[in-house]
Amino acid sequence: MQAHPTDDKKLPGLTKYSLEQMFFLNYGRMWCSKMTDKYATNIVLGDTHLPGEFRVLGSTSNFPEFDRVFGCKPGQGNSRLNKCIVW
Repeated sequence: MQAHPTDDKKLPGLTKYSLEQMFFLNYGRMWCSKMTDKYATNIVLGDTHLPGEFRVLGSTSNFPEFDRVFGCKPGQGNSRLNKCIVW
């Protein structure tokens, strides 16, 4: 994003977010879903993948860039004290 600056317009209501914050907001939106408790239980017990909510929370809580972009301190909100660094 920084390597290719842009003058793209932002949608009304989203002007307070930086492009980096918009990246993470869109990532969360991509996994947004609504399911019944029964369906969620079936997913957790019978699928190899977690529901989207846990994919988002797990990955962003371990990603230092998420903390930097949103100004999170370790242990605050969705920021873990001991991050699992994968990449």
